[in-house]
Amino acid sequence: MPPRLRLLAIGVGVSVALLLTIVLSLSQGAVQLSLSDLWQALNHQGESMPQTIVWDLRIPRIVIGLLVGSALGMSGAMLQGMLRNSLADASILGISSGAG
Repeated sequence: MPPRLRLLAIGVGVSVALLLTIVLSLSQGAVQLSLSDLWQALNHQGESMPQTIVWDLRIPRIVIGLLVGSALGMSGAMLQGMLRNSLADASILGISSGAG
C-alpha cells in the first residue's frame, strides 16, 4: 500500500472511531438516550429534558475532553522533542530486535 493511501486510511479510521466515541458518549450516562432522542435533542426538537442533558452536560464534557486530550498529546510530543528523550526509540520498544 502506498504511504499516502495508508496515511489516508489511518486518518479515516481514526476519524470514524472518534465519531463513534462521541455518539456513544452523547447517548450513555445516568440518563440513557436513544438515538432518536439524541437526534431530536441535537436538532432542538422534542422534549426539553434530553436537550438540557445533551447541550448543557454532555457536549461541554466532550469538548473539554477533546481539548485536554489534544493538549496533553501536544505537550508530550514537545517535551520529548525538546529533551531529546529516546523513550519511544525503536530499540527500546523492541521493534528493531527482529531485524538482526
